[in-house]
Amino acid sequence: MYPILIKIGPLTVYGYGFWIAVGLLAGFWLMGREAKRQGLPHNTVVNIAFWTVVFSFLVSKLGLLFEDPGYYSSHLKELLRSGGVFYAGLIGGLIFVILALKIKKLPFWKVMDVYALVIPLGHGFGRQGCFSAGCCYGRPTDVPWGVVFHSQFAHEHVGTPIGVKIHPVQLYESFLNFILFGILYFVVRKRKKFDGEISALYLIGYGLIRFHDEYYRGDPGRGWIIHGGSVWTSLSVPQFISLLLILAGIIIILVRRRNGENKG
Repeated sequence: MYPILIKIGPLTVYGYGFWIAVGLLAGFWLMGREAKRQGLPHNTVVNIAFWTVVFSFLVSKLGLLFEDPGYYSSHLKELLRSGGVFYAGLIGGLIFVILALKIKKLPFWKVMDVYALVIPLGHGFGRQGCFSAGCCYGRPTDVPWGVVFHSQFAHEHVGTPIGVKIHPVQLYESFLNFILFGILYFVVRKRKKFDGEISALYLIGYGLIRFHDEYYRGDPGRGWIIHGGSVWTSLSVPQFISLLLILAGIIIILVRRRNGENKG
């Protein structure tokens, strides 16, 4: 865990920002390559993705305000330093990209499959950033692979508990996203049967990942649909959204496969 990677005079390189940059560079590189392979106007596809990322980032920050308005409205600097609410950014980005693709008259499902392929790759690196910064931390545990954070900086800025063994939930989600990327990449190259299939598999895959990881999250702001006696008998708001994503993915597969549509 290294919230600050480099500090030379006024220059500070934060671990979170570094890994986000790595994820974006890897994602945009693969996106351009895949769009070209699919016969799409790759410059347009990448440009739309760039502005979608910007819009998603802003919406994810607004998600923090909704999660904890009292804190972030009076600590605006922390709003900039903290990550964001991934689901808020995902939904905001989806709305933006739907409108952009409609305006540019690009084949919707074909382009969305390119985006869906690279999202878990970038997200996997992003969660490495969360681990570096100490945000989105896990709940206390006795498992052998539990981690103990000692950064006073992270504790003061994102509330990371120090001196307590907790689940490295950021790494759980990072590694699972990389696995999901590998599965989607294999399907793209070997098994894809219709446009929209990668998008649907991403929704199902990430829905399962996030539903699972919510059981191990320890940071506040989860929000509850059902608040039972323990996390195992409760249903958080992100878990509910995860179930909706899984359902949406299943519906996309059934509808696209039934219609036999191979075009966006």
